[in-house]
Amino acid sequence: MKFLLTLFLISVSTSSSALLYKEEAFKCPIGGEEFITNIPRSSHHVGARTDYKPFGMLEAPWPHPVCPENGFVMYDDKFSVKEIKVIKPYIFSLEYQGYRLSETRHFLLAKIFEYQQRPISEIADTYLKASWEAEGGPNYNRYLKLALGAFELSLKQDNTHIKPNWHDQYMLVELNRLLGNFKVATVELENLKALNQTDEYRLSRQRFEQDLIQERNFRAWLLPDGYY
Repeated sequence: MKFLLTLFLISVSTSSSALLYKEEAFKCPIGGEEFITNIPRSSHHVGARTDYKPFGMLEAPWPHPVCPENGFVMYDDKFSVKEIKVIKPYIFSLEYQGYRLSETRHFLLAKIFEYQQRPISEIADTYLKASWEAEGGPNYNRYLKLALGAFELSLKQDNTHIKPNWHDQYMLVELNRLLGNFKVATVELENLKALNQTDEYRLSRQRFEQDLIQERNFRAWLLPDGYY
């Protein structure tokens, strides 16, 4: 495992230094403010971590432009008049403006999606991406818990269908492990195994999770060779 950590740190340093940015102009759909921000020129994905954070010459999660004046996260290239009319009151609310003081861009986006009543699976994925942004900071564990709660709800909803949701169940294992809830992670891993997957990629992730839980390891790891 020490070798994996060394490889991970070297790879992060190499990929980050090679990432290039370009200045791009944007116009905020709320208020019409014009601003310039840096956007990655390109991205190249060569691997992934246990928490699905992609790895390579890229910025993850993707840095959606944020309007400097009101903090609106521009999650799409175009917005309809109706869409802006619905979301505008929330963007100017005390709640949203308060979040801007200490929360990450994808946390703000998750709150926008909650206000829009988007599918819980989309909200869960956005909180997960917020945890990537907050890694190493005071908000990290809180974001993990928010993502966990959303994935639990998503799994309950998906269980009404015939096909089990392997991804959501896997995230219950991973997020509990990252939070140090190893007993719960072990139970959720058994639930994951009960889905009887035959896909080797998914089976390899299950094996790696089992190794990490047994080691009581609460870090997100780059998936090594042999686990793909």
